[in-house]
Amino acid sequence: MFETSEELYNFIIKLSQKVGKQISSSNPILEGLLPEKARVEVVLSDVAAQGHMVNIRKFKSEPFTIIDLVLSGTLSSEAIAYLWLMLDYRRNVIIIGPTGSGKTTLLNALLYLIRPEVRIVTIEETREIYIPHDQWVPLVSRPSMSPQIRDVTLFDLVKVSMRIRPDYVVIGEIRGEEAFALFQAFASGHAGLTTLHADSISNAIKRLLSKPMNVPLPLLTLASTFVNIQRVKVNDAVARRVVEIHELVGFNKRRPILNTVFKYNIVNDEIERVGESKLFEDIAKIKFTSVKELKLELFRRKELIKAMVKYRFREPGTVFRIIRSYYLNPEGTLLKVSTGALP
Repeated sequence: MFETSEELYNFIIKLSQKVGKQISSSNPILEGLLPEKARVEVVLSDVAAQGHMVNIRKFKSEPFTIIDLVLSGTLSSEAIAYLWLMLDYRRNVIIIGPTGSGKTTLLNALLYLIRPEVRIVTIEETREIYIPHDQWVPLVSRPSMSPQIRDVTLFDLVKVSMRIRPDYVVIGEIRGEEAFALFQAFASGHAGLTTLHADSISNAIKRLLSKPMNVPLPLLTLASTFVNIQRVKVNDAVARRVVEIHELVGFNKRRPILNTVFKYNIVNDEIERVGESKLFEDIAKIKFTSVKELKLELFRRKELIKAMVKYRFREPGTVFRIIRSYYLNPEGTLLKVSTGALP
């Protein structure tokens, strides 16, 4: 606790120095990452009516993995296997939800499912994503501290990322014109993921179509899969749950046509499959395979994740090791992990 406003202000200045950003009456809002990997947000009394505001969010020393998310009930093994297939077949995924719902945590966990040899470019305002891929290229925006130094925005970084031949482009959160640039990247054949602040898919689509994002309707269909994660009440406690997974099939005028594949059942506190994937038909045509084979692959990956959950193979390094092995030898890896052995 601070006894005076001056003590708090001095503490804020020390925080800004650690973050490497300036804060003042002319620039009263600060967001950044501390060396201890804690996220800090500061708002000075110039714009905060009740006085200076400081919020510090500490992260785990190691990121949550897909196995952690299953163990905590956030989503099921089958839902993860489905999203894994979507990512592997280069469908674009948008995670939506309110503040504090776990969007970035889920995003980071899903990135571990992407093939180890591909190039992933991540773009963030504050660096929160950490993945083990050798060809990972993390980019962070930079606000200007003086008139002589120009901003480096998320929009700028998306354009830069196109020149370094990414397989996947990942934006921590889209809020403005970078959304349009990201969908242009999708149209150029790059796969990607991002998060968006919205409480429903209909509101998410309204935001994407409106200013300042301005994503054209024809491009919006490139967002194949929407994952809705929310904070829900479970046994008198607040928990994070994926409540819906939708496929965006198309539009009727400006109204989205959705195919709901998974939906949260509040009675048994589980996300359940409620429909068949229509994207499987498109993937089968493009990849010269069959829907039957895709369903079989979905089953195999679900069984692998269930075995990882059973034997608590949850550490980030272990998860990545198993995923890498699965890409090289699917059946052999599934057999080993199913018996509690590491590949």
